[in-house]
Amino acid sequence: MRRSSSATRAALKRWMGPGLGKKEWKVFVDLQCKYSKICWRNMPEIEAEFGGEYDFSYHLTNIAYHLNAFPAHCSVKVVERNTPQLRNKYISALYENQERYMNDSTEAFTRKQVLKIFAEIAEEVGVFSPANYTGLSEVPHQDSFVAECGNFKDVVWHAWAEQKYAITEFGIAGAPKHVIEGELISDTESSWTSKEWRQVLGPGPYPLKI
Repeated sequence: MRRSSSATRAALKRWMGPGLGKKEWKVFVDLQCKYSKICWRNMPEIEAEFGGEYDFSYHLTNIAYHLNAFPAHCSVKVVERNTPQLRNKYISALYENQERYMNDSTEAFTRKQVLKIFAEIAEEVGVFSPANYTGLSEVPHQDSFVAECGNFKDVVWHAWAEQKYAITEFGIAGAPKHVIEGELISDTESSWTSKEWRQVLGPGPYPLKI
């Protein structure tokens, strides 16, 4: 296992302690990043181990050379806006279909054709189902989903704001990244399971022994 640096462990020790309530664990992923895909797959098992100690939240960021990461991010905002209960299921489906929207796969695609991929995936997970739809905007089919991805006020701006949050608040450049109690944790691996994280974070809600 790749161990955390001494600086990282020192940072962890500063905030770890017996305090009351759960600590905060933020996970930042890029939808076109293969390492984020691995991390996302591992998170349910990690949450099962650490859920009694940490409140987990998931945030999107976009690596500049992943040309379809931001359009995918916008598509998630459409899902959040209309069927929020399907957000994580949709993100999982995006990762399972990641090869469909990689740079090489879409080299000759128009923007609309790329967004059509996301609309098809959204339909597959039930975003357009009357049983699921509680939307604030009209997204009953693939074409209107594609159009909604370009809604600057309600979709694009919010995707940009989430990206800005990752950069300005935590200095995040790259993915996946983990922020625990406001500390960006360095030297992590996307392949880590709860076993590796437990070795870094220590036994239960007690201070690290360094």
